[in-house]
Amino acid sequence: MLFFVTFLPQFIDPKRASVNLRLAILGFTLAISAFVFHTLLGVFLAAMGAHAQQLAAYCPRIARFQQFRLAGKVTKSLATHLFLTERPNAKT
Repeated sequence: MLFFVTFLPQFIDPKRASVNLRLAILGFTLAISAFVFHTLLGVFLAAMGAHAQQLAAYCPRIARFQQFRLAGKVTKSLATHLFLTERPNAKT
């Protein structure tokens, strides 16, 4: 919603057509493109997850690596580091 309110009005020329109609068209275009993108992303990641499960079934080393959950631990450690890092004071 913030994106819609902030960025889309700059692409509307009030002299060309109805502002409400143009905003509705741009909003509909944004919603459709986001739906398509997220649908394709979900299908792709589901296929990748199924492939990873099949691979882990044949290779016990990969299964142990997945059980270790390294990606989650790395993400949590980076988030903790970012949270604890002291930020420099902004000079005005």
